[in-house]
Amino acid sequence: MVNMLYQSGFLQTIPNKMFNATEVFWESFEHSLNLNKRSANGKQRILSIIADKFPYKELQTRLHVSSYTIHNAKIHGYVYNHECPAAPKSLMRRKIMPQEYENQFEWFMSSKKNVNLSSYKVDAKTGLPLKYLSD
Repeated sequence: MVNMLYQSGFLQTIPNKMFNATEVFWESFEHSLNLNKRSANGKQRILSIIADKFPYKELQTRLHVSSYTIHNAKIHGYVYNHECPAAPKSLMRRKIMPQEYENQFEWFMSSKKNVNLSSYKVDAKTGLPLKYLSD
């Protein structure tokens, strides 16, 4: 059957060194994602351009990105359109808690009149019993 299809001209051998535009596209696109200087925001913007046109599995295997990144790129494409740059992230401001507040918190959490210890549940990381606030 296969021999008959080959003789009829339906099957053709493809040499290994033949120019494959699809592979060149995927390699170029992956290269542009890797060289991106804007980190995750820029990748999201670049990926949002083609995220709607390809299934998740193909993007994951060809570009080596997670489904989470693809999902965020699709959302970016819907919300901000493809021409819009990525939304700026808000700055995180941290303030170190004074030692006095930390001591007061420790005293409160160790006081038996404020906290009940669990007799059967323990924290997986520390192995200590869980604490429940009293009513």
